[in-house]
Amino acid sequence: MTTTPALSADPLEILLKHNHWSTAQLIGNCAALSSEQFHKRFEMGLGSLHDNLTHTVGAMLRWADRIAERELKPSIEATWPADALHTPPVLSPEGKPRYTPQQLGTLLRLATKALQDVAAQARASGSSTTGGLATEFTTTMVDGTTYRFTKAGALVHVTTHGMHHRAQCLNMLRHIGDPAVAGKLPPSAVMQWQARGEPAE
Repeated sequence: MTTTPALSADPLEILLKHNHWSTAQLIGNCAALSSEQFHKRFEMGLGSLHDNLTHTVGAMLRWADRIAERELKPSIEATWPADALHTPPVLSPEGKPRYTPQQLGTLLRLATKALQDVAAQARASGSSTTGGLATEFTTTMVDGTTYRFTKAGALVHVTTHGMHHRAQCLNMLRHIGDPAVAGKLPPSAVMQWQARGEPAE
């Protein structure tokens, strides 16, 4: 008799796993687009599917650094990570990386692992009320604004930040001008992920 695996019940684990899966679904959907469609400009979000997804994955990497309280690596929005991508992306006229969906998929897997690692390290270093995920830290953003977070709050922030930009991506796909694309939007909800048995991608 086949036993059905138990579904995840830890909210933080669900946030991290679902964030990866739903972002991977979008990146996979974009692999079928032409370069023109992937970079088509819209008056929403960061302006294109490419820029929205690059920003989403880049934020995951930088928040992993912030939560671990280590030096921030350069943003992938401005500098391609040579240690992660052996084949460099094409550069825009402004000198910014223009990643393929496949390259973004590689970076997403690295970013998810980085977040899962810092979450596991935080869990192991404290109780539910002191230390660990309850540890407070401050971080200064590029505009000079300083924020105070717990490590748990920062992890919730970065995963819900991804949800915000994925919604913009879905709207871009609806308006891409290709009925075949608009009619095959990728699944993105937590209940869709759990109903499918919590696939990794």
